[in-house]
Amino acid sequence: MAALLIFIEGCGFEGKQIFVEEGAEYELTPLNDSELVNDKYYIKNGSKFYEAYMPNGTVSSMASQVDSKRLFWLDVDESLIPTYYKGELIAYPSENLSLDRISVERFSDVGYSIGLYGGTVDDEGYLCYKLKENSIGVSNAYSVLSQSKSDQIRITTINDNPVNTDSINSGGIITGLSQNEEYTIGYYAGTYYSTATVKADEHYLQSYEIINIDKAETTKNGYLSISLPDDAKSGYYLINGYGLFKYYDY
Repeated sequence: MAALLIFIEGCGFEGKQIFVEEGAEYELTPLNDSELVNDKYYIKNGSKFYEAYMPNGTVSSMASQVDSKRLFWLDVDESLIPTYYKGELIAYPSENLSLDRISVERFSDVGYSIGLYGGTVDDEGYLCYKLKENSIGVSNAYSVLSQSKSDQIRITTINDNPVNTDSINSGGIITGLSQNEEYTIGYYAGTYYSTATVKADEHYLQSYEIINIDKAETTKNGYLSISLPDDAKSGYYLINGYGLFKYYDY
């Protein structure tokens, strides 16, 4: 792996040069129980703890009910989601003695698509998006379509196949695409018709189920212990609106 050379000046550094591995910012940081910070959620894996991770998306808080418009999208940051294996726990250090509410929201894996979400289908069966509201700024699709004559985009075909209501899911995401594959779309930007090649470079998760947990267990290790129910399914979960982890039922 390549290394980045960084030159640092300031208090205590005296112009030192340090090397940082490229991509290190996308590696999980293991912590000991003595390093945990209050009011954060950590996934225990053996003797180490990993903070739950909050990706980009339409989610900003805890949900009281399932909403198909609650989405996450993942890119290179997917590696920052910690793994929870059955039999382990979620640690919550705090000055408080208990948690008022414990909720885990399960997210279904939608798969990969282009960087557009929240779309609707108009009377002509076209897929409609407003780029400023319904696109991911770092995606290939936004980079390509933002050069169009209008913010109003109506997709008519994908690889020459007409789109319809089955082309998108309840979150307005185009489905049936493969990871990092390129697709030629026919579309109107306002009244102007054009074609473009876009890449399915975004991995989407969508709210699917909410599970309420009765209580957290007190431990002598400096944190409350939260466990998923025995019948919890493998998948992605959001703990109390704070951050994601990926659960494996084994």
